Amino acid sequence: MSLFEFIKYSITFVLTFLSLLLISQVNIQPTADNSNVKWITYSKSKNILIEYCFQEDNPDRGYNSEFLVFKVSNLSNVNKYVSWDFSSIYENGKCLNCSSDNLELHFEEEISKNSHKVGNINNYYKGPLVIFHHFKDETYTNKKIIKWKEIKLNNLLIK
Repeated sequence: MSLFEFIKYSITFVLTFLSLLLISQVNIQPTADNSNVKWITYSKSKNILIEYCFQEDNPDRGYNSEFLVFKVSNLSNVNKYVSWDFSSIYENGKCLNCSSDNLELHFEEEISKNSHKVGNINNYYKGPLVIFHHFKDETYTNKKIIKWKEIKLNNLLIK
């Protein structure tokens, strides 16, 4: 076997191993859009319904956490553009993203007619429809958990 072939097979082996390792980390569970989730209406205007709920994840590794999950429904027969900047006020009065400058908390998307977009806590990249709230795990060492008192969708735009 030539050096070139050895390197080629070695790289192929490493890439295959890494692919299998990444695939094995995916924990596939039902999405947030199942029938037992109780959605709370945040806003309904211009045939756009924005709802939210709190969901807990149970990862194989790490701490159990609670997430705020959004669902955006387009109830009209035309596509709608929706955007907002999420912010929240904690129980201690501190504000998360009140300046609306955190791009991770900015939602901007066109919602197809008669359809919806819903966050999924089981995705690796959660996006702006799934926002970490706090750890729920009993083994989490920081016992001072501060929850939100209020949530806001600033700069809400529906076109």
